[in-house]
Amino acid sequence: MKLSLGAILLALLAAPSLARPSEVPTRAIFDEGMYWASSPSEVFWTLRRVKRAGFNTYIPCVWHGQGATWRSKVAPVWDRNPDVAARDALATFITAAHKEGIKVFPCFTLALRQREFLREFTSESRPEGVFNIQNEAFRRFATDLVLEVVKNYDIDGINLDYVRAGQVCYDTTCRQQYSDTQGRNLMLDLAVHKVNNVAFDSIVAWQRRAVRDLIAGISTEARKIRPGLVISVDAAPWAESVLIEGQDSLAWADEGLVDTVMSMNYSPVIDWSLLRGLQDKMKRPEQLLIMVGNYDGEAPAKPISRSGTALLNLVDEAAAFHPNGSFAVYIYSLLTDEQIMKLATRKN
Repeated sequence: MKLSLGAILLALLAAPSLARPSEVPTRAIFDEGMYWASSPSEVFWTLRRVKRAGFNTYIPCVWHGQGATWRSKVAPVWDRNPDVAARDALATFITAAHKEGIKVFPCFTLALRQREFLREFTSESRPEGVFNIQNEAFRRFATDLVLEVVKNYDIDGINLDYVRAGQVCYDTTCRQQYSDTQGRNLMLDLAVHKVNNVAFDSIVAWQRRAVRDLIAGISTEARKIRPGLVISVDAAPWAESVLIEGQDSLAWADEGLVDTVMSMNYSPVIDWSLLRGLQDKMKRPEQLLIMVGNYDGEAPAKPISRSGTALLNLVDEAAAFHPNGSFAVYIYSLLTDEQIMKLATRKN
């Protein structure tokens, strides 16, 4: 029987498509301040600004090493502003964001310590500024901290920041752990690691094992609670300085422990060839997403917002780099109206 052209077209339309629909590009804005925890009217204004700029994902930092900003049974609340947790500002923000069609990925700075508390999770050798990633009890604590938010809030994903050791612990316990796992002397390796590749590689392997254990625990348990949860990490896969701190973000992506590596490239000029080389080595190149800065200057100098044109150019470059046009911008506190006007001209 010979089919008419119309019948053939109907059959093709009725058949299931073999092509996978393209994902909606992630267009994220990072908030390391507390704009998300403001009054309802201010939250409304923040979300409207974000939406007008074309962002569809908001990353509020809910743990910055100072205490929980939600009603936590795992950790002390943020002592400088306990009202944020008391009025459950996170739940209010998530509801408001979802009404605007904006996804929420709460951010946790895992190893950063910015308050004199939880000393049992620090190292005797370097107690200030960071938690001890080599401490198994700390890794369990940090995992429980993240899981508490995953369980109790209607989030779309989680963002993990400061995913590195921040130091090399060399107290008695760490020296023994290093000897047990690496079969080497930590203090001797620290003394020569800058000129001895074997010593350097041994320390890196030891640090990576601890950081990976933390990431793997969060990833595995969070996805049991909330299947389909998107997990992103902020990292510097291009920087040699993070190696000795155990950061191995591209490997975490290749293993499937994280969905997205947000490469922190805040400079006005970005080495795209270097990033492309990293991307080419990945099993799934779309897992590398570039987070650009919308400001110039670093501490102690006060950062100044970039022009809207400069930010738009960086965003366009970052979107062109990613297979489906995804990008992120750091940071909301320096997002100007002029930047928003420029970003609003993009065809997403």
